[in-house]
Amino acid sequence: MDKILRKPEVIATVGLSDPTIWRMERAGKFPKRIQLGGNSVGWFQSSIIEWLENKRTNKIPVVIRRPPRRKQSTGAAPQPPDSA
Repeated sequence: MDKILRKPEVIATVGLSDPTIWRMERAGKFPKRIQLGGNSVGWFQSSIIEWLENKRTNKIPVVIRRPPRRKQSTGAAPQPPDSA
């Protein structure tokens, strides 16, 4: 029977943060979690090992694209030109 890894074990095993794992999972680039009950989730150990082996053999870089940062306004309204 396959062992179930809880979130702290998965994070320690793959070396990625919780939000990164979540984003990759949503994008289909990480194994899907299984609901254990209530607020408990886990992953099958075999799927995590297979994912790691696939990363190693294919040398696929982890790419997380973030939306571009919005420019911060200075808060000052533009000054009208001098009419002098």
